[in-house]
Amino acid sequence: MRRTLLLLLVALPGLPAVLTAQQSAGWSLGLGGAFTTFKGGSNIPAIDAENRPHDRMSYDVTLSRRGGGWEFSLEAGVAPGHLRVDGAPLTLDDRTTAVDRFRVGLLAARPIARPGSGELLVLAGPVLDGWSPEGGEHHAAVGGQAGLALRIPLGGRLSLENRSLAALTGSPFAAADMPVGQERKALWSYAIGAGVRIKL
Repeated sequence: MRRTLLLLLVALPGLPAVLTAQQSAGWSLGLGGAFTTFKGGSNIPAIDAENRPHDRMSYDVTLSRRGGGWEFSLEAGVAPGHLRVDGAPLTLDDRTTAVDRFRVGLLAARPIARPGSGELLVLAGPVLDGWSPEGGEHHAAVGGQAGLALRIPLGGRLSLENRSLAALTGSPFAAADMPVGQERKALWSYAIGAGVRIKL
């Protein structure tokens, strides 16, 4: 009897964490949007400028499975937009040519803090971007992304999610589309957004 009571006293402090993990396990669906900025893409040495995707809104849907302290997600999204040439002293937006991004990615997430009733997670995983320039060659770029997500319960099965992600991929331009004098570069993207998540 004493041994049983001792075991209960030892296990009791960890019981809330076990119950929380059990309650949050399972499938969930997320819908969100983010403002995405870009750096890189291609370089134009003759005028010391950069040809890159224009900053834009991106929209995504995420299917996640949680268990054992980890969450694994499959996400798909689209970011319609055009091109921008950045240089000193001018910036030129080319709105005549649409260059849309389609993204598929895998994310592994793990909670690192629980501020109030919310939850802070660290995220990381590979991405595959498909770039679809109007009148040009479709091009795929592989890379990875990492960031943080803050989830706040809204009641019932709904929660609010705020995310901040950085990604590094190959150039969005195909070699065949590069004019003479331009050089392809790796592309950085930074996204800050919000969405809702529902437990299934």
